[in-house]
Amino acid sequence: MFSPGVFIDNYLRQFLRLCEDSVFHVRLTAAQSTYAVVKTVAAHDDWELVQFVSRLSDFKGSDNYGFRQTFIIMCESVMRGDPDNQSAEALEAAETLFIEHFLKLFTGMTSDKIVNVRIQLAETLSILYEKHERMERVNSGEETKEGSL
Repeated sequence: MFSPGVFIDNYLRQFLRLCEDSVFHVRLTAAQSTYAVVKTVAAHDDWELVQFVSRLSDFKGSDNYGFRQTFIIMCESVMRGDPDNQSAEALEAAETLFIEHFLKLFTGMTSDKIVNVRIQLAETLSILYEKHERMERVNSGEETKEGSL
């Protein structure tokens, strides 16, 4: 594993290049790993995190609608948290990162002039809402292990 300094100096540039790739599936794969990157940067230095989020917000303001869609996928990754650790504590940490650093940027996407960007936003919100509803049912005991999870 890289030290946080090496990670920030080298990996972040590669991550951003992949997020800016001309091929959508390359951007998609990179954007889906945003939470892991943000979590690593946040563990190292708050200033670096602010700078990194600022750089990610450039995707939101891009003239390229594909990059704006990529930004929504980045936000979704942060909202979902660590796919390998969905404990209450891990989900709360992801939620805190999202609320503190991405929520205002994310909600600003609702008025995007390109319908495809607004559709991407709606799909992301729909997926997350359904996931939240399923978790609420499980937590309240309405579903069993054989349920629709």
